[in-house]
Amino acid sequence: MNEAKRITYYDLRFEAAEGRLKAIIGRSEELERLTRVTSRRINNNCIIVGASGIGKTALVHGWAKQLIAEAHHGSRAFLQLAAEHIHDVGEAEELLSRYQEALATLPECIVFIDNFGAAVHSSNFRAQQMTRLYSSVVKNPETRLVLTMQPQEFSWLSQEHPAFLQPFEILQLKQQPASEQVQILAAILPTLSRTSVTVPAQVLKVIIDSIERFPTLGQLPRAGISLLDECLAQS
Repeated sequence: MNEAKRITYYDLRFEAAEGRLKAIIGRSEELERLTRVTSRRINNNCIIVGASGIGKTALVHGWAKQLIAEAHHGSRAFLQLAAEHIHDVGEAEELLSRYQEALATLPECIVFIDNFGAAVHSSNFRAQQMTRLYSSVVKNPETRLVLTMQPQEFSWLSQEHPAFLQPFEILQLKQQPASEQVQILAAILPTLSRTSVTVPAQVLKVIIDSIERFPTLGQLPRAGISLLDECLAQS
């Protein structure tokens, strides 16, 4: 975590260099669209909409990891702001001014705010504050703003604050196919077990099928990871 002009952020370029950003599995169309949108000089901001656990954060982190590895993105900064600042700014006008000053002087960069929708949902005051705060970012051709939110949060913003959404392209995330879900579980497996455990692809597919058959278990891939973790803990 770093500070610039007294605001706190995560430098995703540093996180990638430290190996803390995971590679993305699948999502080639979404990755291509994110790159296309943020490569524009105008209308280059994006809101990613998807259910909790579907992989919104993983998509952005995997996308950032890919772009950072490409030479022609060498000078672009990738900054992630914690959504908590949305609550903090709403409680202190001085803090709002501090963020406005810092954001107005950003270099060429992509600013990512995860769970933005949850932070402003059902709060007209916070939504209005964020419209004020990020107006300079969405208007600056050198900066791009990428936000994530759930469908119900997006619906609320669409109804209550449609003007806020105007500078954004909307990317709706759908559930990945079962073959990619199996690959995700296979990739996460080494981090869930203290010993070297081999789980056949057929077993991983059964976990995926169980989640799809019983939606109350949660949203893939998060629910699949949780179920795999539980199975390993009991083995």
